[in-house]
Amino acid sequence: MSQLQLQTEAIEPDEDDLKLFHVVHDYVQSNSPHALSDAVEKLNSLYAMSLTAEELSQRKAQLAETMEEGEESIEDALDEYLENRWRGFHLWFWDEICKIAWQIPYTDCAQDKLVELVKALKTSPWQPIIHTKHEQLGSFPLWLNSSSEFPKIFRALSDGNDMKADEEGWDSDSRNRRQLNLRGFGARLMGSGAMGGIEFLCIWDVAKCLEGTYQIEGQKSGFAFSWGAKDARFSSNPATDADLALHVAEAAEWIRHGGRHLYGSYEYQAYAGGPLWDEKPRDEKGRKYALCPERWALWKSRFEEFSKHPEVDRNTRSKSTEIHQLIEEIEAEHGKVWKTKF
Repeated sequence: MSQLQLQTEAIEPDEDDLKLFHVVHDYVQSNSPHALSDAVEKLNSLYAMSLTAEELSQRKAQLAETMEEGEESIEDALDEYLENRWRGFHLWFWDEICKIAWQIPYTDCAQDKLVELVKALKTSPWQPIIHTKHEQLGSFPLWLNSSSEFPKIFRALSDGNDMKADEEGWDSDSRNRRQLNLRGFGARLMGSGAMGGIEFLCIWDVAKCLEGTYQIEGQKSGFAFSWGAKDARFSSNPATDADLALHVAEAAEWIRHGGRHLYGSYEYQAYAGGPLWDEKPRDEKGRKYALCPERWALWKSRFEEFSKHPEVDRNTRSKSTEIHQLIEEIEAEHGKVWKTKF
């Protein structure tokens, strides 16, 4: 099998950028001889947060010189410094990982290997750092709550895709392909349990695809899921979505890899969704909660509708049929018991 061709997309890559890229590139290849444990160890080593007693003393002296009277204590400032560096590490790390992921075809097994690597990282041993307020070495989980940074990167890359396309001279096909690949990665992360807290990304994409469009006179049309205005004119005709084929492919990836994770597990009440046309309002805004039995049922019926719609192209109809059948399989496997998550 031929080697997957990837490249670093870091601007003026430094040593850490290149090390991260080469570790991931070499591991995700189908014929890679590299062990998962070795890749994890190398990526963990990128985190240069540990401080010796001498380094701690030097940093405290630097802070003491720059602090003014009435400001926070040196210990608090040192804690903040370490936390900011930890957060900065995760922002950088997930940015680079996602830029690799969107190069990997969503159908390629390298996507599964990349998710396997992320999952292994999150269960890897703790790293030693200074607990500054106690001035002693302690242990700190490097990947604790790392998923809090991932959605920011994922959404930023998605929202900035048009801008990136202009900067790099990508055509629309290249842009859409990367966007779909990124959805395949996110769906696998969610479905495998490798990354929590990204369900709303799935809900947003699937609802955007399936819940129609709106039009307000004199304004650009948009997606009904993100709009609750009573003066908007809604359309449930899939042909009103100029990028329907892409949106169905994205939604299909989320359901294919994450549908079993989502279905019947919880009602995700933290994310307000757009209106469900044939249901009574669920709250004072006239909106349904983002994920609920009614929304799942709507998705199912819409995939079935798309599969038979005369204005939908054949490939999109076929994909819609496939996902509608998968939804029925998921329902048969898990029944229809929904829990509530507050």
